[in-house]
Amino acid sequence: EVMAKGQEKGGLAPMFRALKTCVKVPVFCGNRISNPALAEAILARQDADGVALGRPLLRDPEYAQKAIEGRAEAIVECVSCHGCMQLTMKGQRVRCVQNKAQ
Repeated sequence: EVMAKGQEKGGLAPMFRALKTCVKVPVFCGNRISNPALAEAILARQDADGVALGRPLLRDPEYAQKAIEGRAEAIVECVSCHGCMQLTMKGQRVRCVQNKAQ
């Protein structure tokens, strides 16, 4: 899968780390943080003070609970299809288009 720079999972984390040196407020990193291991790595490297989950929570609303319970393998990962963003741009209710039950 070929992606633009920064589009790989968590690929913008270095930018957030640089931002932390310029501001005096907590910095949260977003951008394709589709699994807890990646979130933990970003925090461990101190790339950010926290992580922001948007699309991953649309894909699997139980993401956080599964992570807390140590069941990361049960998380249904966002595939970054951008279907949710397309709905938003059309003024429609945001949801994961990959979730058939919604």
